[in-house]
Amino acid sequence: MNSYCAVYELIPGKIDEYIELHDNCWQEQLWALRESGAENLEIFLYGTQCIITYICENFDVFLDNLSKSETNKKWQEKMNDFFVNNVNYTGEEKTEPVKKIFSLKEKLEGL
Repeated sequence: MNSYCAVYELIPGKIDEYIELHDNCWQEQLWALRESGAENLEIFLYGTQCIITYICENFDVFLDNLSKSETNKKWQEKMNDFFVNNVNYTGEEKTEPVKKIFSLKEKLEGL
């Protein structure tokens, strides 16, 4: 499995509601994420920055699979109200992960 990260800017007045929705994430959305190829997905908050980490085999394949889920399409419609720039996991546009520059595990495996 590989790890990927993406960072998005949340609208400041909507952060509490964004957290609440994720505290009560739909069970169907949880399964859509898993069935699309995510071994794990974590969201961190730093100020208004939403930092999402993904553990999956291939980020592009994961997003492509996720874009086919009707549940995910409904979830993304709700989520788009929370971001300064539209975050799109519906397959309509490409999402680029943050560039990884260091991995302790990979460095140690290379010794």
